[in-house]
Amino acid sequence: MVDLRGRKFYGVCYDPETDYRACVVAREDDDVAALGLTQGGIPGGMYARAKISAVDNIAATFQAMRAEHVWEKERPSIEFYRSETEILLYWPTAQP
Repeated sequence: MVDLRGRKFYGVCYDPETDYRACVVAREDDDVAALGLTQGGIPGGMYARAKISAVDNIAATFQAMRAEHVWEKERPSIEFYRSETEILLYWPTAQP
């Protein structure tokens, strides 16, 4: 990827101990195969959401979300980096 500006970045985690994936949304002009990248998708469904302003708060915020909401382990927790100062966290849950 030549230019990172304007791209959407995510962190996706199915198992906090072993499985974290850094993700970026590909553009039509990206040659994903030439870059040696794999493609995938993020499953939909119900997610609890929190907004934070620093990566240092990710673990503590996910711990609080886990304590408050039933964890639906078949889907990942998601970090969406809206900007350098705004991160949206999504916790997979079966409850509103």
